[in-house]
Amino acid sequence: MRYIVDRPGTLYLGKQGEHLARELAFTEPAAWESSCGTGAVQLLYRPPGGAPSYPVVLEREEGAYLWHITSADTAREGYGRCELRYSVGNVVIRSVTYVTLVADGVGAAGPQDPYLNYLEQVARVGAEALAAAARAEGAALHPPTIQDGNWWLWNPETGAYEDAGVPASGDKAMSDHRYMSHLDEVDQHPLDAITGLRSAIARIPAPVEAITNLEMEELLK
Repeated sequence: MRYIVDRPGTLYLGKQGEHLARELAFTEPAAWESSCGTGAVQLLYRPPGGAPSYPVVLEREEGAYLWHITSADTAREGYGRCELRYSVGNVVIRSVTYVTLVADGVGAAGPQDPYLNYLEQVARVGAEALAAAARAEGAALHPPTIQDGNWWLWNPETGAYEDAGVPASGDKAMSDHRYMSHLDEVDQHPLDAITGLRSAIARIPAPVEAITNLEMEELLK
């Protein structure tokens, strides 16, 4: 269903999780074009809950610019903000700010914002990398020791040394950083010696889009 927006106020975007249930037609840019000359129209939307703002794709038709509201726009319930801008060159000539409202939908579960998915992945992989680094630090503070002719290794879960079942000398003691021998052989580099570190680093996802300084400041609040 289409709703005409021709004045400031509160824009109702629908219930949480709704997809293409309504569209907003902004008519003010047509007047701006006639009075200010050729320019560009942009709509920035900040979802409820303090999520980062993002530009909305507007469809132009005779006399209006249309916002087709998707489930990504209604994924969170509550009040948000959006700002309609008209720019000529790099200068914003006109702008209008609106309050937005997404109603709480019972049992609604809209799709996750891809930007938030990216941040969650980075946080999860970062936590795994920190855990791997903590294991490496624990190993450095509790180096292997020899008891009864075998190597004994520190177990961070039990907080005690345990018999590794490997002799302190002989073929079984070769090519393993845990026993501090043959460190110059293949696959004995420090990065690979930290269990899971290389795979954790490799799983850090590429950004879905460039992050502006303003968005970075919002994330750090």
